[in-house]
Amino acid sequence: MVQVSYNAPTEQVPKFKWFYAVFTCLGLVISVIIAQIIATFSMYAAFFGVLTKQRVHPASHDKIVRSYRSQWRLATYLMQWRNDVPAMPTTGAIDDGADRASMSIAYGGEGLARFGPFIKFFKSIPDIIGVFVAMILAYIAMIIGIIGIVTKGRFPEAQQTKIVDFYGKQTRVAAYLLLTDVKPQPA
Repeated sequence: MVQVSYNAPTEQVPKFKWFYAVFTCLGLVISVIIAQIIATFSMYAAFFGVLTKQRVHPASHDKIVRSYRSQWRLATYLMQWRNDVPAMPTTGAIDDGADRASMSIAYGGEGLARFGPFIKFFKSIPDIIGVFVAMILAYIAMIIGIIGIVTKGRFPEAQQTKIVDFYGKQTRVAAYLLLTDVKPQPA
């Protein structure tokens, strides 16, 4: 099961937040890049773990989920939904609830389909097309949100919901391709 949420309204954006945000984002981006590098090696380990042992090692699963979660928290900060710097995740697959941007992916366990990563890619082509369409709509929502920040000082709630829905769909498909055998349900 994959769960993605943002549990707070968007906040008023201070006038010169961008100046502070540039330096803060450099540190956060470096942190996320390091997490992504570690997650990439964990994805290779997970891929070969599924092929050889029919399971993803729990440590690899936790590193991959922490990387996804840190990307999600950084995205909420960069889209100016919040004024506080997000806490980077230190726990594994299930979110600790320390931050309002939460994301959890349940551990798939033992007995995953041995050649599932190959077969699931073809089975999920309709879902991938749906994610691609949702991505286009999310980019449009981001543009409308930026206009909302410039004109009203905050990101519109309706656009925020569209982006959260897109990220949830994208994460469910990504988790299905490697971390679990549970097919993503249409939202």
